Amino acid sequence: MIHYLSAEDVIQINLRHCPDSSGVVDRGGVEGACGRPLTGFEGHEEYPDVWSKAAVLLHGIASTQYFTNGNKRTGWLAASAFLLANGSPLRISPMISREAFVVAVATGVFSVPQAAEWFKENRERASDLLDFAVLALHAEEGVQNGVWNGSDCNLAGVSLGGIPHAMPLHIVFRIKWRKFDLHKIQEITASLHTVSQGTDPAVFATGKNDMVLDRTQPVQTGHRNHSNGIMPYIGVMELPLVLVAEGRIRVVLRLNGDVLASLPLDVTLLPDFSAAGSFESAVRTLLDRA
Repeated sequence: MIHYLSAEDVIQINLRHCPDSSGVVDRGGVEGACGRPLTGFEGHEEYPDVWSKAAVLLHGIASTQYFTNGNKRTGWLAASAFLLANGSPLRISPMISREAFVVAVATGVFSVPQAAEWFKENRERASDLLDFAVLALHAEEGVQNGVWNGSDCNLAGVSLGGIPHAMPLHIVFRIKWRKFDLHKIQEITASLHTVSQGTDPAVFATGKNDMVLDRTQPVQTGHRNHSNGIMPYIGVMELPLVLVAEGRIRVVLRLNGDVLASLPLDVTLLPDFSAAGSFESAVRTLLDRA
């Protein structure tokens, strides 16, 4: 369900952010601008997604003089509030970038579709919420909340004496939350993927444990050291892994379906020293692979 801004909402935005010179010149114009995102006919929406709806709302306010002052600022804030209300907030960007964008839309340098594309490209992504994510051979949550213990952390590769080889692989991560994430169940998944190289065989044996799932609900603490006063989430997830060939695998961490991180792990086999003929030839084998 899409949440739309009313004319009164936009008028209040202008009043709050242009207090010394706020005022409505054309209320009908404001109502018309707020109605443009709903434009459609016989079930067809002229602006079918939140990005195009935000773009036409911005254009409808910023390119006019419906307010005594602050039309561009009001248009920007209205479009940003619309996206936030619909769960698609924008990334924090430099003020000069925002101002240049709004002027481009207001003066017709950017069309509504181009403005929609700008909004989409500058949306906040799940990866913006990630403080860190690392692979480890062993990891576990500590006794205290927000503490974890691990070994062989920040893992980028493993060298094996032989295959198949079974091993647990852990991914440790920390997520910071936004205020509108409160009171919502957040779903976090970690999954294994082979990085394909032509006809190379799969690096790991597939099975029911190729993906693990975790669910959590953000908790507000009000602590000044917590982003937005919300307890960050420390996660430790274990992926049982059976390696069957050399190559590269990738662990993909997702939050509510959106990619948080994609971490590679290279799998190599140690040379067979007994078959190498000599220590020197084994060393040459290792150097050739380096």
